[in-house]
Parts: sequence; C-alpha cells; structure tokens
Amino acid sequence: MQVRSSWGGNAAFKGLMNNARGRQFESWIDAGCRLYKMRGIALVEKTPEPFRCLKKDKRGRGIVQFIHHAQPDYKGVLLNGRAIIFEAKSTTKDRIQQSVLTAHQAEMLRAYWRLGAYTAVCVDIQDHYFFVPYEVFDNMKEFFGRKYATAEDLKPWAVRFDGAIHFLDKVDGLPCE
Repeated sequence: MQVRSSWGGNAAFKGLMNNARGRQFESWIDAGCRLYKMRGIALVEKTPEPFRCLKKDKRGRGIVQFIHHAQPDYKGVLLNGRAIIFEAKSTTKDRIQQSVLTAHQAEMLRAYWRLGAYTAVCVDIQDHYFFVPYEVFDNMKEFFGRKYATAEDLKPWAVRFDGAIHFLDKVDGLPCE
C-alpha cells in the first residue's frame, strides 16, 4: 500500500528540501556579508526578489507574483571601490551544472563583468564552498572540458566556512585572513 501525503509526493518534498538548503546557504553568505561589513572590507547585500503581493491572509502570509526577472543574488562594493555582484547556487549532487544559471542571470553577470565589476558564482557542492569567478563559470567547457564542475575542479576557488562563508578569500587586493 502506497501512502500519499498532503504535500504532493517525492518531487514536492525534494523541492522543499532544496529550497530550505538554498535558504541555509544564503544565511551563511549573509553571515559573511555581516563579517566583511564589520571589518570594513566590503558592503554586500542580498538583492530582494522583485514581486508584488496580490493577497494576504489573516496570518500575514501572502500570494505573490514575480513582476520581472530576478537580479543577481548579491550586490555591493569592495574596500578598493570595485563593485561585486554574484549569484549563489547550492547542490546536493557531486557537480554543479553550468545550466543552473538562467539565461537572464548569466546575461546580467556577463554585463556587470564587462563593466569591470567582480562577478562570481558562490557555489555549495555537498558542503564544500567555492567562489568561482564568473569568467570561469561561464566558460566551463574551456576550463574543464565539460559544462559542469566537480568540487575537485573548483579547488582553486575553495573558501572557508566557519558558520559564515568567507567568499572573499580568493579575491585579490583585500585584507581577508
């Protein structure tokens, strides 16, 4: 006998788990942002999602509609005055696919990179953390011979985790220890 729950089955459960994992990953990035702000190294903030509330219930929960494509997850400025823009991506698999970025996300990161901003993808592969320059992420085929990367491939861009993701570890010219 198969029992079906009210949350819709295995796919829905995986979606809920992935969303929770993504939120946890972003909270660790947020902790890194607070650390860098406190130390005067960078001011980086999570970019709010562009939506409007269509309806609220008595408990304050709402039905929302996204009104246009989301911007990159994080934007800010480094101590040296350079803009920093990056996307955060997490996976429980043993590799990160280049296709995890939407066409719009890739387009935006590429545009900021062309203007001189430091652009990257902050990656979590099975609890290993990396801050991959967008130029590398965008050209995985040339760097790794395929359109995905493993934790082993990304070792040159590994960053520390101690309750906060130290995403600026590999960015040159900053006083990060």
